[in-house]
Amino acid sequence: MAYGGGRSGGRAIRVLNVAEKPSVAKAVSGFLSKNQQGGLRVRDGRSRYNKIFEFNHTINGQPCHMSFTSVTGHLMELDFDDRFRRWHSCDPVDLYHASVRKFVPEDKSDIRRTLEEEARKCQRLILWLDCDREGENIAFEVIEVCTQANRDLNIWRARFSALIEREIQNSVQNLVRPNQLFADAVDLRQFPTLGFVVERYWENQSHEAEEFWTINCTHNTDEGAANFKWMRGHFFDYACAAIVYEMCIQEPTVTVTEIKEQEKLKYLPLPLSTLELEKRASHFFHMSPAHTMKVAEDLYQTGFISYPRTETDRFSEKTDLQWVVVPLR
Repeated sequence: MAYGGGRSGGRAIRVLNVAEKPSVAKAVSGFLSKNQQGGLRVRDGRSRYNKIFEFNHTINGQPCHMSFTSVTGHLMELDFDDRFRRWHSCDPVDLYHASVRKFVPEDKSDIRRTLEEEARKCQRLILWLDCDREGENIAFEVIEVCTQANRDLNIWRARFSALIEREIQNSVQNLVRPNQLFADAVDLRQFPTLGFVVERYWENQSHEAEEFWTINCTHNTDEGAANFKWMRGHFFDYACAAIVYEMCIQEPTVTVTEIKEQEKLKYLPLPLSTLELEKRASHFFHMSPAHTMKVAEDLYQTGFISYPRTETDRFSEKTDLQWVVVPLR
């Protein structure tokens, strides 16, 4: 789906852009404002950490006045209503059926106010969150806040695999719609699980063990043993199992009807995942996960390394990435 909405006779429209963190908002604004008339301007938002960058840009022939701000990860939290949140405030059984709600916590209220104020002045909303399900979920949190302030917003999603100029310039000219299903998958995962745990426990307690029988066949040679499996699986009836076993004993000679050969490939090692990086940094350098990611972010921001914006071990052939491998030993 291509970005659209009309040319407006060449008149610039106002576009609110939202990134997942301040450093991304600053970097993307720098790329998109390059060689643009008026340059890049910066002003304060309600939150002291989330600046607003302003510049002009053209998206598919449409002149745009871009305002670019950010959130700091998730904008909302998921929890029970207030009357269920304190110990002894309700019967625990009631929690199994209690509804939950998403809300902006007090420490994110300044970010919410910035989004509301900027959304009221804009016609378009472009979301620059990480291109995974978590990022999509945060995108819909931003959408909820912005559309409460301006229900006429035309909403788009930028998809990019690396924070490099070529990727960003291509992404802004090929915007897509946000994916509600990806966002819902994260909400489902975050849903309070107390009821599901108890239900699973009850299922386990009510399970009744049942005897079953199987018939196993092994052929031994000088080259080793071959174990054969059959599609029937388990017998829950002893008499039936005994009859089949007797049939096998009476006909000890078998005929091989098919031989399947399978090639096994040994793949190159996968890139170092975020979790593995944190584990090795902790083991060899006694660095906390937060410190490890801060060092990686600093290296990234200074241009020493470039990497995809999402946790992945698959890379597009079109993505030109330079990797720095530092052995942690």
